[in-house]
Amino acid sequence: MALQTGNYSPTFGGDRLMTSGKNKVVIVGDSITELQVQVKTLLTLLGSPSWELMNHGISAHTTTMLIARIAGTLQDTKINTIILLAGIVDIITGVASAVTIANLQTLYTTIKAANVKLIAITLLPFKNYAPWNAAMQVKLDAINVWIMGYANSTANKTLDLYPLMEDPGNPDCLLPAYDSGDGLHPNVAGMTFMQNYEFNNISWKL
Repeated sequence: MALQTGNYSPTFGGDRLMTSGKNKVVIVGDSITELQVQVKTLLTLLGSPSWELMNHGISAHTTTMLIARIAGTLQDTKINTIILLAGIVDIITGVASAVTIANLQTLYTTIKAANVKLIAITLLPFKNYAPWNAAMQVKLDAINVWIMGYANSTANKTLDLYPLMEDPGNPDCLLPAYDSGDGLHPNVAGMTFMQNYEFNNISWKL
C-alpha cells in the first residue's frame, strides 16, 4: 500500500491531523498512545486517502480524565473507529481497579452508543518501570481479565497485546526490543509492531 504523506508530525500527544480523509480513526489514551509514529504507521498501512487518523493520547491522563473528554471527541460525526488503550495511569497513581473497570465500561458504552467502532486494547506489561510493585500487577491483571471478558462482548474487536509485548524470559516486563528504556513506554519498534498487529486484526471496511 502506498504511503500517504499527510501532515505528519514526529512530536507527541494532542490533536494532530494526519491526512484529509473522510473516515476518521482516533487513538485514545495516555502517554503510551501519544507517540505519533503509531499514527503514521497505521496511516501508511491503510494506504487510502479515504482515511484520516488522529491521536488523542495525552500524557498522565487517567480513565476519569478520558471520560471527561470523550464526549468532545465523539462530536465529530466522521469518526469511524476509536482504538482505546487506557488504565495504566490509574494503576500507577493508586486508583482502585474497580474504579478503572467502571470507567472503562463507561467509555466503551459511550463510544458504542455513538455508533462508532470500538477497538479495546489490553494494558501492556510494565514490571521494569521503577514505581512498579506486586500490588500494581494484581490490579493490571484484574483489569486485563475484565477487558478480555466484558469488552469481548461489547467492543467490535478486543486485542490482547500484553503477551505479544511481554518478555518471555522476564514475565510481566516489556520485551527489551520494544522498550523505550523506562520499562513502561514502547519505543518506535514497539509502536510499529502494535500498529501492524492492529491493522492485521481489525476489519477496515468502510
